[in-house]
Formats: sequence, C-alpha cells, structure tokens
Amino acid sequence: MILRFFSENLALKLLSLAFAVVLWFFVMGEQRHEVSHVVMVEYRNLPKGLVIAGEVPEAVAVSLSGPRALLVHMEPDDLSLPLDLAGLKPGMTSFRRLEEHLKAPGGVVVTRISPSSIDVRLEPAREENR
Repeated sequence: MILRFFSENLALKLLSLAFAVVLWFFVMGEQRHEVSHVVMVEYRNLPKGLVIAGEVPEAVAVSLSGPRALLVHMEPDDLSLPLDLAGLKPGMTSFRRLEEHLKAPGGVVVTRISPSSIDVRLEPAREENR
C-alpha cells in the first residue's frame, strides 16, 4: 500500500517536487535583505586654480536594501560615490542627498548614508614664490 502510494503518478510527483524546489529558491532569492558597506568618496573635476581646503570625508557608511541574491554577490568595488566639483567657485558647497550621487547596481535601495551631506570648501591655490 505504501509502495503503491509512492509509485503511482511518479512522473507527476517528481515534476511537482522539482517545481517546489525551484519556487523555493526563487522566493528565497527575492527576499529583501540589508547590508552595510563603506564607500570611498571620489572628488572629481576640481576646477583649475582651486584646492580643497579643510577636512573632507574620504568615505561614507552606506546601508543598502534589496534582493538577497543581489546583495550577497555585491563587492565593495560595485559601489562608488563620485562628487563632481566642475564649475564650482571659491567658497563652501554642500552636497546633500548623497544617495542620488551613489552609483549602485539596479534593484538596490539606499536606506541610510552617513554622513548624510558633505561640505567642500574650495580656495584659490597658493602660488609659492621661489
């Protein structure tokens, strides 16, 4: 009786089992997951004749949310935070909403970024007389 239960419609039962396993992997891969990374800040296109004065952060801490399958395979090199300084004049400039500047794979959402803004002060470069 028990043997008959397992042997009847064997192909259909194996197909159902395979479908259940594939569905399980799909659901587990799509679960939302959260990870944290340290991302280096790239200051690009510094205007000629100007220098960055004072301290500016070299990196920011970022928390990301997204599908588990995507976040597990993400490397720190997959993330970057370029800040374009082109066209800036001497003085203080605040970069806010850093999540809009963050380069991350599609399907990933920034849930937290610290610091949340970066202030950059530009001054004319000093020319030393020799």
